Amino acid sequence: MGKVTTLNYFRALPGRASHDRRLTALHFRVLLVVAGHDRMGRNGQCCWAGRKKLAARVGCDPSSLSSAISDLVDMEYLQEERHENDGPRKGFQVIYKAEEDAPGIGIELQKVGSRMRTYLPEIGSRIATYLTAMIS
Repeated sequence: MGKVTTLNYFRALPGRASHDRRLTALHFRVLLVVAGHDRMGRNGQCCWAGRKKLAARVGCDPSSLSSAISDLVDMEYLQEERHENDGPRKGFQVIYKAEEDAPGIGIELQKVGSRMRTYLPEIGSRIATYLTAMIS
């Protein structure tokens, strides 16, 4: 029997990216690849893939990748991390901002006490409850 490999077919992008006119096709491709490695921080890690590997996955040369990453850090879509055991090694994590990303995908936020809650006016309450639980 062969080795079972888990593939990450889905990537979550910040909702605010959908209407940010500063982003180019290259920026989106870089965000998608980093988000695939980052896995929304589920494993407590960021994307530690090297620039050559990322550039190959994105389909660009390493210098274009570096420029796009710098832009995305400046625009606060990516956060740079240093490896705790390997100082010069850099990793990247996608920055999700609930207050800015939720409206980008059609979700309104309401302040309830000290917490923010999502409100989806255009869909049924069952779906809204389900999606709210997934976002929280």
